[in-house]
Order: sequence, then structure tokens, then C-alpha cells
Amino acid sequence: IEARVIALRHNETTVVIVSADLIGFFHDHLQGVKERISAAVADQVDLVVWSSSHNHEGPDMIGIWGKTLLESGLDWDYMEEVQTKVAAAIGDAVTALEPANIVHSAIAVEDATGDMTHLFADGRDPTIINNEMNVMRFYRPADDTTIATVVNLGTHPEVLWSRNTLITADFP
Repeated sequence: IEARVIALRHNETTVVIVSADLIGFFHDHLQGVKERISAAVADQVDLVVWSSSHNHEGPDMIGIWGKTLLESGLDWDYMEEVQTKVAAAIGDAVTALEPANIVHSAIAVEDATGDMTHLFADGRDPTIINNEMNVMRFYRPADDTTIATVVNLGTHPEVLWSRNTLITADFP
């Protein structure tokens, strides 16, 4: 289980993106992260964006898997550990900011015929699927070495269900 953090600054605005292997993370839990960011760094952060790329085997961060329907499954000690470590990672990311160039690309995830139904599913009516994968590479202007690569593809690890024997739900 990990969280990845990238800080982006343009002019005077700093945005931090966090992607964590957690089932979810409520707004008040993110507030707990923000409260733990060191004062020197907190003044530089304008926005924290949280993304939960997850499977359903990790810790219960939203309280849905308690011993009974009336008990929360959330482990508050673990929550505090996550908040503290992510706040430290945000501090590290902001401190490590450096000039960068960015390249972006996007591609539809589908087979040669344009079909994606064997890769994505949506049980809702109407079916709404964004099968576009976006990739951003941040690199140093001086020598073209990579600072970070960000990949975004909206999918859900349960989409392949039990018929899938080729990839685990851990793919996020």
C-alpha cells in the first residue's frame, strides 16, 4: 500500500496531487492531512487533490467493513499514520519542486476495431465510459531526465470480475 505525491507549481499557485491505494478518503480525513503539513510548506500549498486507486482488499478507510452493520471498520490509528506520512510526503514534494517541461499524450484504450467492452464495463444505464488514458511526463529542461510520469485511466478493479484470469485487482 502506498501513496504517490506530486507537487506542481505555476507562477504563484501550487497544487499537490495525491494518489493512494485506499478504498476512499473523506474530506475531513484530507483535512487531517492538511493539518499535519509543516507550517513552512503549508503556506505554499494552494490545493490538495486526492485520488484513491484501490482494490477491495486494503484497509477500510471509510468505515464500511465493520464487524456488524452498526460498527465502523475504520482503524483510527492507521488513519493517523496515513495522514502523517502523506503530510510528510507533501512536504517532500513541495520542497523538491524544480523547473520542468511537460509533454502530454492521450490514447483510447481499445482493440484494433475500436471495441473496448472486453476491457471496461459499466453496469449503469446509460453506459458512460471514458476509455481515454492520459499520460504526462515532467522532465528537466537541462538534460531531458524524467522527474515524474503521471498516468490517468478511469477504471475499476472489479470490472473484469471472476472471468478474468490474466490480471489481478491490484492493477491500480
